[in-house]
Amino acid sequence: MDQDVFAWILKDRYKSTRTTALRNHGDDYEDDEVVLQTDGTSSRDEHFVDSTRLRSLLSLPGSTWTLLRFNIFIAAIICVNVIVIGLEIDLGDFTANIEDRLGWYAVENVFLLIFTFEMVARMRHHGRYYFRDPWNTLDCIIVTLGIIETWFLAPIGNASNFRMLTSLRVIRLLRLGRLVHLLRSFKELWLIIMGLVDSLKTLGWVCLLLLLVLYVCGIFTTIQIGQDTGTYGEYRISSGGWDHKEYFGTVLKSMYTLFQIVTLENWADGIVRHVVSNEPLMVIFFVLFIMLTSFGLMNLVIGVIVENTLATARTNEDRIRRQQERERSRVLAHLKDIFEMADQ
Repeated sequence: MDQDVFAWILKDRYKSTRTTALRNHGDDYEDDEVVLQTDGTSSRDEHFVDSTRLRSLLSLPGSTWTLLRFNIFIAAIICVNVIVIGLEIDLGDFTANIEDRLGWYAVENVFLLIFTFEMVARMRHHGRYYFRDPWNTLDCIIVTLGIIETWFLAPIGNASNFRMLTSLRVIRLLRLGRLVHLLRSFKELWLIIMGLVDSLKTLGWVCLLLLLVLYVCGIFTTIQIGQDTGTYGEYRISSGGWDHKEYFGTVLKSMYTLFQIVTLENWADGIVRHVVSNEPLMVIFFVLFIMLTSFGLMNLVIGVIVENTLATARTNEDRIRRQQERERSRVLAHLKDIFEMADQ
């Protein structure tokens, strides 16, 4: 609710209270309205309370609609900036001197000015609470590095031709980090990302288990296939060049081949059929291996990500609910104090 609406409600509430008092006490109340002072006393004035005093008393943020439009504008600028970075890489020289990329440098300065203005505006809006949000800290670091690179390192590197300073222009790629800030504007997408991040610990253990399975099976296939020159030596000629040493010659090669089977990329015609045509019983090994890894561990990874995404969504909903309850309690407490002072 906007602050002016609060002012209208409070003014109407005070007028109704004052009308009741006049009706009950007659001349004890005069027609002049009363203004609440900061010390809790009252004095006479023509207005009940102005919107500036009310904003200070309620400690409410700026207009929600204005803030929303500002965020939409910054999100659009971030999208345009990312597109411009891609166009400059394709059409220009991303690491050239200023003279060779003067137009791109001018556009870069425009974006940097806008993002600097955004950072300053948010600092003024949030005050000392600005850096309590880690994403605000990330934005500040990106903007600061952009200022250092664009307004200091680029001119110095251009004048002195230091190759070291020229290589530092890769800092410009850090502007892509603002995409993270943009992704937070899309709730569903952000929940997926946070679910993936929260799954990293569990995914690490799953990957370790997969690595152990690949290592053990790699040793087995190296002995069974890679070192069986008697069986596969002649098959290389008859098959038209399928080399068992290329796929299972060492443990590392066997692990890489087995990982290809896990991803089901050309696993049947490219690998398994050649092995099974010489050793039919190996079909049992490959079936069990695919069931354990592709159908087991890989689906376990998907399940972990989905579970953490749902947990993140529940946590986010609880956090929003608690914030709304705290804000509602704070506003109601302020309104209660104002009504009590108005009734005095």
